[in-house]
Amino acid sequence: MSNLLVAPFLDRARDQPGATAVVQGSRRVTYGELEQRSFVLARHLVELGATPGDRIGIALGKSIEAVVAVLAVLRAGAAYVPLDEQSPPDRQLSVLADCAVRGLVATRRSRQRLGWGPSGPRLGHAAAGACPFVVELDREPAPATGGRGERGDPAQPENDEAAAYVLYTSGSTGAPKGVVMSHRAARAFVDWAVKRFELGPTDRIASVAELCFDLSVFDVFAGLAAGAEIHLVTPDLMLRPPRLVAWLDEARITSWYSVPSTLLLLLERGDLARRPPSALRRVLFAGEVFAVPQLRRAMQALPAARFFNLFGPTETNVCTYYALPPALPAEATAVPIGWPCDHAEVAVLDPEGRPVTQGSEGELCVGGAGVMSGYWGQSALTRAAFWPAGTVSGLGPLYRTGDRVRQGSDGQLWFLGRRDRQIKHRGYRIELGEVEAVVAGVPGVLESAVVTRPDPEQGAGLCAVVVPAPGEKVTVLAVKSHCGKVLPAYMVPSTVEVRDSLPRTSTGKVDWLRLR
Repeated sequence: MSNLLVAPFLDRARDQPGATAVVQGSRRVTYGELEQRSFVLARHLVELGATPGDRIGIALGKSIEAVVAVLAVLRAGAAYVPLDEQSPPDRQLSVLADCAVRGLVATRRSRQRLGWGPSGPRLGHAAAGACPFVVELDREPAPATGGRGERGDPAQPENDEAAAYVLYTSGSTGAPKGVVMSHRAARAFVDWAVKRFELGPTDRIASVAELCFDLSVFDVFAGLAAGAEIHLVTPDLMLRPPRLVAWLDEARITSWYSVPSTLLLLLERGDLARRPPSALRRVLFAGEVFAVPQLRRAMQALPAARFFNLFGPTETNVCTYYALPPALPAEATAVPIGWPCDHAEVAVLDPEGRPVTQGSEGELCVGGAGVMSGYWGQSALTRAAFWPAGTVSGLGPLYRTGDRVRQGSDGQLWFLGRRDRQIKHRGYRIELGEVEAVVAGVPGVLESAVVTRPDPEQGAGLCAVVVPAPGEKVTVLAVKSHCGKVLPAYMVPSTVEVRDSLPRTSTGKVDWLRLR
């Protein structure tokens, strides 16, 4: 089916089999080799029992093998579920269990870290029995023979509304929730991105985001659809900003897409301003607000590159964008999130679902081809996340992003903040309620609250305020240690306060303003 997410890559593999597709350090694979390896693994997955509509977990670090696995899962007709390897094993296992995966693609090391034995996860875990098979790519099947023209994909979904991937994000109930994206939705974004940013075979794309982060969809699928080279930014490079800046120039990177904090890392610790990569011509950022002073510094450091502000939650991927001018006006204090993408229908609504007047504040609601199918296994939550079709005349269902925006007189959208307690921190979406639920589980804690506080290094940090139960003693170390066993590092509170009580409003609710 031509509208499947993997289809543009297969076309490129047929047309330019000898061109380089993915580069990881000194290793590289061509489009033909990537097609061959993904076909072999896809066939093996089908032989093991994967069928169209299944979910397959992926526990691989940033690597060529991870790209092979993603393509193979799609070619087997299934949806891929990438695990965040920075998360504790129990959290990863809970994702596999919640999504009822049919199989797991891993390395021996990642499988062992998960505690996975021959018969499943370690005894007693909630995910036990949830995953019938595991494929270790260190024992990859022998290459098949024959070109793509002599074979079709091992399996295909019934239509382009089938799930292509499930990304797990922070959930307000204390557990992560799976955002299901169909082939149609993912392709709508990919096709738009290739056209809008004029990607082509001469591009060299720096793949910064992990597979579990929605920015990776651009890196992998838009890059492969355009016939470009994808250069993987490995963890060792991220730990050495000066080396990463030098690498950008050596690899002749033309396109960069990341959260603003990563760019700031290159500015502050990588000496980017003194050594700007000569081939870089496109800088995309998303995931968090880019403060104007820091954005101005980045633009001055890279005068030959065009900057683009991309906006949208995981549920819509990118739904609006703004092409920045070559230089920001001196009086600028913020930059807009711009206009809707071609595949997005946008409305700014009040709490009753009525369009607000131009210039007034409202909630950004998004419809169109690029919106998620729903939250995996949570139909009630899915229904609550949408305004029904017809809420705005002529528009279909609209996803309620929870983002407060206003529309300027020129039609551009401006982001004002969140309507709930969800935040973006270093590009990751965090539900403060989820962190609170974990803090509440610390032995001896009676009450807890989590708020954001100014942080001199990161701009904002998480602060856990805890109230010990009578006769109990709760230490800062105990709270951080407990959270570190359950939450990924970016969700662990950077500061902890122990108090006798939490401040309350006149109605008895926690007074969040007094906690900040």
